[in-house]
Amino acid sequence: MPTALIFRNATLIDGTGRPARPTSVVVRDAEIVAVGSEVDAVLPAGIEVSEVDCDGFTLIPGLIDAHSHLSYFPHAKGPMGLNYSVSLEENTVRAVINAAIYLRHGFTTILDVGTRGRIASVLRDIISEGLVPGPRVIASGQVLSTTGGLMNSYPDWVKVSHGNGAAVDSKDSIRHEVRRQSLSGVDNIKLGITGQLGTRAREWLLLSTDEVAIAVDEARRRDLTVAAHAYGRAAVEAAIKGGVDTVHHAFAGLTDATLDLLADSSAYLVPTAMVFVDKTPPPTWSKSTADYFNQHIDKYMDALRKVADSELRDRVIVGSDSGISNPTATTAREIVLLERLGFSVEDAIRAATLSAARALRIDKEVGSLEVGKTADLCLVKGDLTTNLDALLQPENFHLVLKSGKVVAREGILA
Repeated sequence: MPTALIFRNATLIDGTGRPARPTSVVVRDAEIVAVGSEVDAVLPAGIEVSEVDCDGFTLIPGLIDAHSHLSYFPHAKGPMGLNYSVSLEENTVRAVINAAIYLRHGFTTILDVGTRGRIASVLRDIISEGLVPGPRVIASGQVLSTTGGLMNSYPDWVKVSHGNGAAVDSKDSIRHEVRRQSLSGVDNIKLGITGQLGTRAREWLLLSTDEVAIAVDEARRRDLTVAAHAYGRAAVEAAIKGGVDTVHHAFAGLTDATLDLLADSSAYLVPTAMVFVDKTPPPTWSKSTADYFNQHIDKYMDALRKVADSELRDRVIVGSDSGISNPTATTAREIVLLERLGFSVEDAIRAATLSAARALRIDKEVGSLEVGKTADLCLVKGDLTTNLDALLQPENFHLVLKSGKVVAREGILA
């Protein structure tokens, strides 16, 4: 591979939220070394250079999915079925396959917010060693929730040792589980403050504000981030007041009061709108669950429109809930949805790049196309300022670079 790459005459959406502009970008080794018109001046004479004419293309940062499940995949028995109908070994192989799919769709970083056993952290390490293709993985372990809570609603005659959830039923057990997961090598702690949408536990406050704060305290002392699965108002309040880094879903919990709390905090919102918008309740749901969904969907969309029209749009980041609610790496639908809900094109892209990187504390390395950053970038066919739908098809990703190396071309792994 050439020592340097020059992307000339691109329409650049750099991830910062600044307006798109025509310019050129230079990548040397794994780093962005120039952005602007005088790109040739940064390269010493005699260096091997490859040039890419980007006329008719848009250059964007490598995308980030902040709510992924690499080890999950569609299954007749749902997420709980994965625990005792599918082997741990099959889940691991599925995770390896799903990781490669992400690269084909332009996603060079993902936050895995819940896995069986240690699949996410092990896959993170073998990807970083170059043994298998995949995005940069920020790894959670099993979801922390109570007995009868998120990913812990197994019948009492079923024993699960390497499932998707870890039951914590006291403050001491919360501390112990965070410590145990830290020992096993996670980057993030995932809390199930409410249960699944399709169950009666969707509005249960499974972890109190004090219990959330205990998990956050243990995580902070180990330099781990904390993500919270929360649906209703009380759960969103507990998540924010407890100090989490990211609040996920918040389907029935985005009120004026909780948005004010969010504004006064440092937390980011991962709405996973693609889980809910344009969806209908599945026939397997009870009438009460379907009624709950129908009662809140319009309010949820209105709240996101309000966010789009405020400074809180800077604190919204993209996530897909892949493997449960949506196929793996179809996350660009969330970017398109954000534009539909009132975000500008640049702000919608920022939600999948720099804002997500900030929430995950990796913004010094990735998330924007700026000098000194790691060269994660995508060259996409067409002008995204007029048509974000181009992101929906992997073949439109003419080139995907991760750490300066081409990892996919037109939807095919390089």
